[in-house]
Amino acid sequence: MIMAVHIDSVKNVHILVFLIIFMCSSWWFHTVKAQNGDRKLKMELNPNCTEESCKMARTRTYNNLVHVQAVGVQDTIHYLWSSIGAPTIIVAKTLPDSKLIVNWKLLLRNMSAGAITFTSQPLSAFAVIFTKLWDFNDPDDTGSLTNASNLTKYHMDSLTWNDFGKNMQMNTTSGVFSLLNHKGANNGSLVLWMRAYGSHARAEELPKLLHSPDSMEFSFKIDKFPGKYLASRFALEVTVLRFMEAAADMSIETHKNLDDEYTPGIFKATHYSTGEHNDAGYVAWKPVCYAGARHTLEEDRFTTTYGLRKDATPALPQASIAHAFFMTGMKPQTTSVNISFGMEGDGFYKASSYLDWNALVGIGQPPEDHLSTLVISVITAGVGLPAALFLFGGLAVGIKKLVRRQQTYPEID
Repeated sequence: MIMAVHIDSVKNVHILVFLIIFMCSSWWFHTVKAQNGDRKLKMELNPNCTEESCKMARTRTYNNLVHVQAVGVQDTIHYLWSSIGAPTIIVAKTLPDSKLIVNWKLLLRNMSAGAITFTSQPLSAFAVIFTKLWDFNDPDDTGSLTNASNLTKYHMDSLTWNDFGKNMQMNTTSGVFSLLNHKGANNGSLVLWMRAYGSHARAEELPKLLHSPDSMEFSFKIDKFPGKYLASRFALEVTVLRFMEAAADMSIETHKNLDDEYTPGIFKATHYSTGEHNDAGYVAWKPVCYAGARHTLEEDRFTTTYGLRKDATPALPQASIAHAFFMTGMKPQTTSVNISFGMEGDGFYKASSYLDWNALVGIGQPPEDHLSTLVISVITAGVGLPAALFLFGGLAVGIKKLVRRQQTYPEID
């Protein structure tokens, strides 16, 4: 009976210590860390545009330019999302009072250089351009673009896009660019979903990417887009452009994670960086995509990232807001990379006719996964507490034996 009571007491102590550790860790993460560097978000579509072409489809496409401001205490991060020409994301860090200036007449007239500027020189800036979509034949079922027997190339600046305003969500600072139509693809869809975050957060849906106040997330979806081959797979060319700098070159690195708590089965992350300084830009993702809209474990597929191509001369599309911003006497540097979706034995693209790939875009260092407060609490309660009980238990037994030994010998007069 006494032993049973003792065991129950030990269990209760374990539970109590676990709850205390978990609550303290959760409070620190959600209160102290979450409030560190938060930014206030503002979003607008086609800012200060009085042109009629900003309000209706022109040349069978909508001219979408979304401006998101992430306002901080010492600086402001500007996100420009656009489907004018090749879909593009521009990220510019400026002083808090710097304002965006868009010359719409120049912008809509062959993407003239200097159409997009700020009232003061940005502290740092870079662009992410979705330049090409590859449809490749993989008859040997390797999942590799390098082993393709045939290739079909879609230039992203030749596609036409719907009105962003139809799916713009002001409360979540998010929205969707969806394909309007394309020759041979009228029954299929390409979708670019964008969302900015002004605080530390983690996406609820797999791959559950970790965000910071200095980052945003995009999702590239292929839904019933017609493949050209019996063994069709798709790959995306992503181009990153930055100001020419004497610092480190742009690079792609693979980082290993300690555990797969948030994205089961995935222990790596890929970082595409514009440099090594504190204001460098990045695109970061995990090597996984999903062959279903629910993003379940059964729907996950591996992605493959190929070598970084460094272009001596910027090979970016003329029709892109990157051209309108960076080609104003600046000396930009550009690199490109291909990412293919799918793996050996997954039945090719036709098995689901759906692919969804998520990535982060931001300034600074990409957020990295660490052991969660729950895992740390379990480890602490499961390892630390027994060790402490063993230590103090041993001390108690030693003291008790010492007392008994002293009581064994009578005092000598």
